[in-house]
Amino acid sequence: MCASKAVLIFDVRISATAETTKISPSTSVRGFSPQGGWSYFEYENPQNSVGFSIITNRISGGQPWIYTSYEHVPTRPFPAINVGNFSEIFSAIQCSECRLHVPPSSARVGKFFIGVYGARDAVRFSIQVIPYVSTELKEGFQNAETIRLTPGLFRFFTVRIPSNSNSGFQLRAERQFGLGVANMILRSPAEGWPKHELDMGVSENIVTGRQKCVLCDIRVPPSSVENGAEGTWYVGVFGIARTVDFVIRFTIFREASELQWGSSNVQRGVVAPGGWVYFPARFNQEKFAGFDVFVMATDMKTNIKPVIMKDRVPVEQSDSFFGSVDCPTSSCRISVSSRQNLTGLWYLGIFGAEGWTGEGEFFLRGQLYTKCPFDCAGNGKCIKDTVFSCKCFPAYTGDGCADPVPGKMALWLPLRLDLNDRSGAGHDVKIVPTTGAVATIPESTSG
Repeated sequence: MCASKAVLIFDVRISATAETTKISPSTSVRGFSPQGGWSYFEYENPQNSVGFSIITNRISGGQPWIYTSYEHVPTRPFPAINVGNFSEIFSAIQCSECRLHVPPSSARVGKFFIGVYGARDAVRFSIQVIPYVSTELKEGFQNAETIRLTPGLFRFFTVRIPSNSNSGFQLRAERQFGLGVANMILRSPAEGWPKHELDMGVSENIVTGRQKCVLCDIRVPPSSVENGAEGTWYVGVFGIARTVDFVIRFTIFREASELQWGSSNVQRGVVAPGGWVYFPARFNQEKFAGFDVFVMATDMKTNIKPVIMKDRVPVEQSDSFFGSVDCPTSSCRISVSSRQNLTGLWYLGIFGAEGWTGEGEFFLRGQLYTKCPFDCAGNGKCIKDTVFSCKCFPAYTGDGCADPVPGKMALWLPLRLDLNDRSGAGHDVKIVPTTGAVATIPESTSG
């Protein structure tokens, strides 16, 4: 009698593991991976690396999925995972043209193994390792860097804020040529390099990233960062959609000397397009019910816009303690009257308008008044209702009665009419554009 035996049949598929091929930076190499099999490459990451990108492009067949690990060969086609305590595996899968980003924080010096997995079918492909570079941006509108962005790749920069700077700063990347767009990311000295294209930082006080922009603008206001802004900040600009050229600039906002009141005190400044200059203004006595500030560009390199805020500096053009404030010409006068006495610290911000050619000079002077602007220029009477306002004589008009009315004779007779409170919110602001030739201020009057 014969004993029966169970027979087990296994379907065994053997795929030979190929030797690794060394790959040089920015050099394209062709490879082949069988379906469900691997091709291996070896990349030596140098000192001072700020990361790199691995790119595979399918030539024919399936999909060339990418896996890479520091000092260990990847062997399993899984998403990015941690392997023990010694290594990370990064992956780019479900793609025919795959891009794998290894951020600066993970780009250790030494040997990285790259595995290309043949997904869905055997695949012929090309592979390239592109090292990232880091450039320190120099401060100033004139120190612009022109960069070419490739879709799916980073350009990294650093900016250094000196220890004695308390004025904040700005980064601007503006598209010059091409149809692509960019993400721009800013991270603080404590946060370090961005890890991916949406790694916008954790600051609650500032916008630290811009997405899919053709004009990427990040502003760090003065005193908005805990423990100050000094140190090295980290910037990543990521290309999207198509190859594109950008110009990137780094500007430290300038905090000028405190605004000196008085018509004889003339102060100068220089502002770049998209930049700010700040003038602190103090009202140390409680009798001041208003002020008048006159601002004029002394050349035509940039247009200007004055913005006034109480207790903090303006950051956006829309910032204003008085609502929308605009100056449609290269010079204007801001007159502010108040139902309450003005006290405390205010900031006058001079913003350089967009689209102009370079840094431009301007001058300003400020006048405090306890009643009416310029005492109604002698062409009216100053009357207080809820605010101090001029009641102009018949031949004059304007907040300060400085504008003659064409066709009327100057009778110098007061009009006995009630004045209305035009402020609505406790303050009345009037923006008066001025026209005429560019002014030249004698050097002896500078303040």
